[in-house]
Amino acid sequence: KWIKFWNLGLPWLFLQKILGYKEKFPKAPQLQSEIKFPWENTDLHICFCCSPHNEYGLQMQFFETPDGDIAAQVKPPEHTQGYRGIIHGGIATTILDGVSSSAVFHLKKQVVVTVKLNCQWFLPLTKKDNCRALAFLKASYKNFYVVESYLFRGDGKVAAKSSGLFMSPQLKAFEKMSGVKLSKEYKNFFAPAK
Repeated sequence: KWIKFWNLGLPWLFLQKILGYKEKFPKAPQLQSEIKFPWENTDLHICFCCSPHNEYGLQMQFFETPDGDIAAQVKPPEHTQGYRGIIHGGIATTILDGVSSSAVFHLKKQVVVTVKLNCQWFLPLTKKDNCRALAFLKASYKNFYVVESYLFRGDGKVAAKSSGLFMSPQLKAFEKMSGVKLSKEYKNFFAPAK
């Protein structure tokens, strides 16, 4: 009987409620200098997360923190609600994915795609929340990167966290995936050809 509960992912609840375990979270980030990406003023920049030109997107803004980490600020639009008044969990995941991949680009100058992303929720985001997200580059090996990110509500409490594996593809592989031919100025942002 207990094994069934354990397999359902209830160990977290068990540790938290019965044993009094509380995870230690970072504080909501202080935003210092805004980060601009090289493709911001090109027709390539239609990203759902960060493009100011995508009217249906989140239009996230990215910043460096005083500690040199990468943070984002976003006010999820009304149309991103799941239940009335609550931002959809998939949007929270998207914010965490966006700040994670942007952290790799800013810190390592590599365009990445998501290989795997695990998320855990603690509190709901409401449509009133002006959110912040914070990403930490935890490890890297060749063209793979491990990033841990946190999503903060407007009151500074952690709503969700993620741990993800990201990969920088080779330029030709990226062009094949996207169907877009990139100019040579972007060549250095991708994994070297073998």
